[in-house]
Amino acid sequence: MNPLSALPTFLAYTIKLPLSERLVNIIVVVVTLIFSFTLFGQLILSLLRITIESFKLAGGVLLMVLAIDMLGGTVGTKTIDAKQVAIVPLATPLLVSSGTMTTLIFLTNTQSLINVLLGGLIAALLVYLVLIFKQYCYHNR
Repeated sequence: MNPLSALPTFLAYTIKLPLSERLVNIIVVVVTLIFSFTLFGQLILSLLRITIESFKLAGGVLLMVLAIDMLGGTVGTKTIDAKQVAIVPLATPLLVSSGTMTTLIFLTNTQSLINVLLGGLIAALLVYLVLIFKQYCYHNR
């Protein structure tokens, strides 16, 4: 999880939303993803017969495609609903990426479930603090 790298995208796509709505939408999705992959990640991958290595590779390809699209510098014809941007691209893949999901699945196999869930909540709180602090600095310029 790297909220600093998601800040430009966060500001670009959510500038029209009120501050509280921006943050609540993203944090709810981040916490939901963390809890979902902690509790059901291994089961989902097993049911779909996806290996951890394949999952990491697919996530890397998705991030590369997103990065190339962002580097293009052209105005896209796609419009993104500001409320849906909390899910894609902000919560996933920018904040909760395939690396985060893989780490959660790995940690649930090696650590106690409560520790992994608590760590996920702490990480989500830190994401919230980074986003709210950046918003405070941005509005006071």
